[in-house]
Amino acid sequence: MEKYNITELLKNKKIKKTIQRMHILETINNKGHITFEELRKEIQLKVPIMSLSTIYLNIDFLLKNQIINKLNINKNTFFEIKGTHHFHIITENGLEDKYISKEEEEKLKKILNIENIENIDIFIKQKI
Repeated sequence: MEKYNITELLKNKKIKKTIQRMHILETINNKGHITFEELRKEIQLKVPIMSLSTIYLNIDFLLKNQIINKLNINKNTFFEIKGTHHFHIITENGLEDKYISKEEEEKLKKILNIENIENIDIFIKQKI
């Protein structure tokens, strides 16, 4: 799982670094993929005074500003830090990432005949 420098992510997007955003992003960054409910529980343990609406508003803001991704998998919604291209593989142990190199990404773009794309997410469900 890749870890990101949260302060740099916000700085590069010219987004104000708030305590609430930092707690939310650090939690997502530490978990890799996290559901809203898991995020809410983690935040409530660290910062009990942070309201549910503050978490919702910040998640919405981070999605709109492309700091995080929203993944809908098997009727579950996960959040992750938007970063390098990778595959999502669903196994009996949960959701895993497999990162691909820039060269592999370019090959994939050729195979799929896609030029200008922002992100590649491929979901593979292994037979259990």
